[in-house]
Amino acid sequence: MKTSSTYTAYRFVKKNRRQKKQQLTRSASRILIDKTSLSYLAIFGLMLLIWYSDQLEDYQTIFSNIESFLWSHYFGLLCFGFLRPLSLAFTRPGVLFSSSDLFLITLPLDRNKLWFYHVIDKIKQTVLIGLVIGLVIKCLTYFSSQLIITLLLGFWLIELLMIIPQWLLFQKRWYIKFLISQGIMSISLLANLFMFWFGGTGFLLIISLIMLILVNSWGYRRLFDFTDWSPIIETNDRLLRKSLLVSLASNIKIDPPKHRGFYHQVIRSKQLTKPFKENKKYQSYHRIIFLKFTEQKEQVIKAISGLVGLIIFLSTYAEITYVWSIIIVISLYAQIGTSFFPVIFEDRLIFALPWNLEKWRKAFCYWLTFGLVPIFIILMIPGLFWFEVNLIFILNVSSYFLIGHRLILDQIDLRIKRLSGEKHHASSLYLLSFIILFFGVIYSVKSSIVSVLVIIYTLIRYNDQYIVKQERTK
Repeated sequence: MKTSSTYTAYRFVKKNRRQKKQQLTRSASRILIDKTSLSYLAIFGLMLLIWYSDQLEDYQTIFSNIESFLWSHYFGLLCFGFLRPLSLAFTRPGVLFSSSDLFLITLPLDRNKLWFYHVIDKIKQTVLIGLVIGLVIKCLTYFSSQLIITLLLGFWLIELLMIIPQWLLFQKRWYIKFLISQGIMSISLLANLFMFWFGGTGFLLIISLIMLILVNSWGYRRLFDFTDWSPIIETNDRLLRKSLLVSLASNIKIDPPKHRGFYHQVIRSKQLTKPFKENKKYQSYHRIIFLKFTEQKEQVIKAISGLVGLIIFLSTYAEITYVWSIIIVISLYAQIGTSFFPVIFEDRLIFALPWNLEKWRKAFCYWLTFGLVPIFIILMIPGLFWFEVNLIFILNVSSYFLIGHRLILDQIDLRIKRLSGEKHHASSLYLLSFIILFFGVIYSVKSSIVSVLVIIYTLIRYNDQYIVKQERTK
């Protein structure tokens, strides 16, 4: 019997995996994507691109200034390219050596060649993604082709040289990963700041590349020394099965392992083992909410970054767009913040305990109010430049915060109705609060009486919901 070559076996496994994934993706797209809606979205996207191209001409000078800045700090930017593989080394080995390849090793096939073929595929995928990103940047900005190509070539070179270090670093213990990654990040940041003031970033980059080449030559001879295949295979199998369309269609999340660094190993573990105090009746609720937020920290960071980016984008354009940003950000914060409430009850074991849903509500509202404060401060900073700071401005800001907090309370009541199995049509009180937010923000700019009425509305609602209710329960 003639033995198949290593490359033939590798291509067969890869082709079979790709065909199965394409079949699943096609089935999921038929479930999720409607052709009629897709055609409307395509027309809307085309109109949006036309509007964007018209607006882009006003910012041509800004793009030229940014491009000159990027050229002058080119080598310093490339130094930050080392940070991405270092951060990914906590959760990804970088080379998709899966369980199928591990089975192939049991046959008379070369393990080093299999690993090398995966590296070639990674390089091809990186080049393809870079080309797509470069084309998108070229189409949507006024950056020159020379700058885009030069940046892509520099980052491609760094990604290539970081493949072996990322593979080796992934297999180390968490504190070694933490010390190495944080040490290199700190040195890179300090060196860039030093070179920013005194020059010589090209020399710094050359020294870093020489060190990387030496690390690669040393690490290549030790790729499979003391290799723990279990976390590598588990992580890569989950990454290969991950598909956004399939997850949405099947309602089954296939996520890669999350980052388990200093926070998870020290701070979160301490919170889990910390004893409860009898005099704090809400402590158990707060601790579980805190742990659930930390489990969803990636989504929390994305949500906060999106809201801050929206504030910056809308508030710097014109006064009217800043007014719209107040309405949009407050309503989005209420929607996104309360969407984390059902996450608490995803673990069904929690229903076996004698929890009080009203206490869950109060504890969760405390966390959302705590998060609303910094978002609201960031939202109000541009108002110092658009409006005159006086008593009327303070009155308007107070009304915005109160109606925003009211919107959060009404939205979380809606979430509780859904969890308890009641009819979860749009609450009339939530719609009323949103309408008051909408017209209150717009007309408060013209008349301060509107802000006074908004404050009165929120105080009446608070009195009816808390004070009167407590007196009735006595």
